[in-house]
Amino acid sequence: MPPPFLYHGSPTGGLAALNPERRSGRRADEGPVVFATADLPFATMFMSPRRHDDWTRKGAHNGVWFEVVSDRARFLTEDTGGVVYKLSGSGFYQPEGYGMRTEWVSKEPAPVLEELHFPSSLRAMVEHGVQVYFVDAETFARIDASDDHGYAIMQMLEPER
Repeated sequence: MPPPFLYHGSPTGGLAALNPERRSGRRADEGPVVFATADLPFATMFMSPRRHDDWTRKGAHNGVWFEVVSDRARFLTEDTGGVVYKLSGSGFYQPEGYGMRTEWVSKEPAPVLEELHFPSSLRAMVEHGVQVYFVDAETFARIDASDDHGYAIMQMLEPER
């Protein structure tokens, strides 16, 4: 049973409904879906257009969301903010066998109940408790290759404030 409300981060505002889309990197048998989460901080991580890239990583350690970025200048240049859409949980389900435990999907269009605007995705993430780390290329590669998804390395870093 989905929660009553879910959130979806997007660089695009002004939508009346979110339509199912096919995302690369997912199983082909899933088909087009709308992604959402009950976790507002997690949704803020998807406001920028860099969803599938090789210079940022997203995740969580001990219930705290993080984003690691290997190119601070590029991130800040591309950070034009975005919106988080509030949706009804009706019609959403959690996919079995893949996806994150906080992720919900729907194969039907999801009407938007509310639109939360943020002028900066970085500020939105930080204000909602996401730990954002800007690192050099060497540190990023070490985090990317680590067995613990970079947890030990991030413990030695200072997140953005």
